[in-house]
Parts: sequence; C-alpha cells; structure tokens
Amino acid sequence: MILNLFWKKRPASHSLTAVEAKSRFDTGALGIDVRETSEWKSGHIGGSRHIPLATLTDALASIPRDRDLVLICASGFRSSRACKLLERNGFVTVFNLAGGVSAWQRAGLQLVR
Repeated sequence: MILNLFWKKRPASHSLTAVEAKSRFDTGALGIDVRETSEWKSGHIGGSRHIPLATLTDALASIPRDRDLVLICASGFRSSRACKLLERNGFVTVFNLAGGVSAWQRAGLQLVR
C-alpha cells in the first residue's frame, strides 16, 4: 500500500506516439522542441516552442507548469533527457514524443518550415 502511494506521487512522464502527441496538442499541450537551431529551422511541429536542450535549465522559469508538456527532438533521445530534467525540477505532466520528429513525419503529420 505504501509503495502504491509513492508511485502515485511521481511525475506523470511517459512516451506518446505521434498521434497521441497530436491529440495532446489539439487539447492545449505545449510542445517544447529541444533540437538545435539548424534542426528547428529545417522543420518543426507547429505551435511548439524552441528551447535547445543545452539552454533548457536556464529557461525553466519561462515554461508553464499548468499545461501538459510534450518534449520533442529528432528521435526521442534528447527529449527523454529533457523530460527527466523537467521532472527533477518539479514539472508534473511531462511527455516524450517517442521517435521524435521522425515519427511525426512517418505518421503523415506536417512540419512547419
């Protein structure tokens, strides 16, 4: 019973498919793209915010805590690291876009250039 209570208090971080992420965006989630600037300029998910992983710690105060957050990178690796960083800093509803922008495109979803 005590173990169950512990797990319920943990942040709600997990991976989303591209379609699941799209659904979250459609209902108000904020996408945070942690790729480098050149990657961002080559195409990104509309409405997402660009915060390179190297600057994420410095940007914590500007990230809303009252919205679901979907972290985005090229393949899902950097965004999973970003999820952990946000969780360590008290963010609760943090999701990783599994497969990143590559999975988004494979699902037939559009990027903004």
